[in-house]
Amino acid sequence: MNASNAIDYIYDLQRIGIKFGLNNTKRLLRALGDPHLNLKIIHIAGTNGKGSTAAMITSILKAAGFKVGLYTSPHLIHLSERIQVNGVPISEEDLKNGAEEIRQITQDLHFTDSHPTYFETVTCLAFSYFSRQGVDWAVIEVGMGGRWDATNVCSPQTTIITNISLDHQEFLGETLGEIAKEKAGIIKPGCPVVCGVTQEETLGVIRQKCKSVDAPLFLVPELYSYEERELQAESLSESSTFENDSPAPEIHIARAGIPFLSISLPLCGRFQIQNTFLAIEVIERLREKGVKIEDRTIKDGIKQTVWPGRVQIISRKPYFILDGAHNSSAAENLAETIRTRFRYNHLIMVLGILKDKDIEGICRATVPLASHVILTAPDSDRAATPDDLYEIILNIGLTKDRHIRITQNISEAIPEAKALAKNTDLILVTGSLYTVGETMAYLDITPYPNEVTKVMTE
Repeated sequence: MNASNAIDYIYDLQRIGIKFGLNNTKRLLRALGDPHLNLKIIHIAGTNGKGSTAAMITSILKAAGFKVGLYTSPHLIHLSERIQVNGVPISEEDLKNGAEEIRQITQDLHFTDSHPTYFETVTCLAFSYFSRQGVDWAVIEVGMGGRWDATNVCSPQTTIITNISLDHQEFLGETLGEIAKEKAGIIKPGCPVVCGVTQEETLGVIRQKCKSVDAPLFLVPELYSYEERELQAESLSESSTFENDSPAPEIHIARAGIPFLSISLPLCGRFQIQNTFLAIEVIERLREKGVKIEDRTIKDGIKQTVWPGRVQIISRKPYFILDGAHNSSAAENLAETIRTRFRYNHLIMVLGILKDKDIEGICRATVPLASHVILTAPDSDRAATPDDLYEIILNIGLTKDRHIRITQNISEAIPEAKALAKNTDLILVTGSLYTVGETMAYLDITPYPNEVTKVMTE
């Protein structure tokens, strides 16, 4: 099997759809020699912030001299982005060999009634690759939910639940309490839980699960506080040189009321403060177990964090920002960041959303920012049509005082946005990581600076 056929084999498994359960994953891993049992794992669930938190933890551990595997989803352009070691995505050759090995195992085990899904296959490939690479730590992000997610076969050193809000209700439940129960499914007996949840409805579920399995609970919102140095919104005057990004906000952190660290936020947005605290508290749990990581290393690791597609500035004059906000909570965080972090004359928004998302909630949060809205659709069967997006925006009264344009795809939308924007304006591409990823591919932007594989788009 050549590399292209290997990628095609994995992508073709998407036709199976989503199936919850751990049996397929366990069978595949057993045939692979149970590689996940050889790994020291940090397991992360939550609605938003999983990837940012995972990226910061990975960067800190790497700065401390460890070899670190990182497994996240979805990817932006390359399937290889999901499986990284020390920031380097899996090579094309290793991806091909891993896919061929799992394809052969799947045939030999005769999965007739329930063939392994796309996510189950990639998860097993990741565990196998990390074991063969001999990583010191593996930071593993849950795909969806937690309890029946394929990643939940692991026995982690520490568990994280970032936050809980409404998303994927068709799979996880209609209420926050029901969704919390699914997320809490990753909590293991005796394993420390680092948690960013604040709502009483969800926090009660987490507390009860921790109590039932004797898992220590560390509530970051109660443990951490901070003071922030004032930061002016970025000026977008015609005379600006834009040679460097404006300085990141510096925050002075206290843990349990005791001054702890002063750091510069690596990722744009006030909402990233909570994710930073989660990452730091995970490191504290490891340090308590004897893992040697200095305060200076924590600061360096956080500063060096790379996590593309999340309030990512790709150019300036005009500012061009990418953010994959795909639910109402993430969209509200994005809107708050744009309002407080940037100054601009007009905002031109390129908006593409999947039809199974909270389209109305995303639009209510983001569309009022814009003077021009260019509706489009990523290349996915799950994408909402631009016409459907327009009808929703019209029905909730957001067409007034802004120009709405309809395009059929990213290759139409991006040139329109660039043609409209003056140097003092801001272009924002948002609504889905699919939309952001296609934009990066269209503009020939590499998500990771040390990317070693060629583009393999879905």
